[in-house]
Amino acid sequence: TGYDLKSVNIYGGAPYQITGNTSVTVNGGTVSYVYGGGLLSLNGSTNVTINNGKIYKVFGGGGDFNGFSAETIVGTTSVTVNGGTINEVYGGADNNSRVMSDTFVTVNSGTITNVYGGGDVKSRTSGNTNVNIVGGTITSGVYGSGCYVAAALGGSCVTVTGGSVPHVYGGGDHHAIS
Repeated sequence: TGYDLKSVNIYGGAPYQITGNTSVTVNGGTVSYVYGGGLLSLNGSTNVTINNGKIYKVFGGGGDFNGFSAETIVGTTSVTVNGGTINEVYGGADNNSRVMSDTFVTVNSGTITNVYGGGDVKSRTSGNTNVNIVGGTITSGVYGSGCYVAAALGGSCVTVTGGSVPHVYGGGDHHAIS
């Protein structure tokens, strides 16, 4: 709690293929990226909980960095935000990676610029994307799908029951739902 890790990425998965579920909890500090997955295949589900801290981007899925192959997550992804300040939250994956099942994002508290049910930068979500805003402050928008040519092949469900949200979109930012 309280550490300055702004140049550090946190992964629930590994730089190799694993079987089993992953869980990441952030209770504070400053972090660049948080991933529920890793850099290669995960045959399981992910769970990310943010209780506090300052984070640039949070992903339920994994990413493709430093020449590693794109990650595929076979199970569901879940991101729960209970506090903190975050630039972007994604239920899906980053940078050419895939989630083969459903994604779930729940925001209970905190301040977030954008929330996405899907992924970022050419990622793919094969299942349904689900976003539930219960509380907190979203300063820009909530998107049922992903961002920057990130495909969401299933349905999109956005539910807002509380908090402050200026814009809500069933689709994505800079692309359309397939």
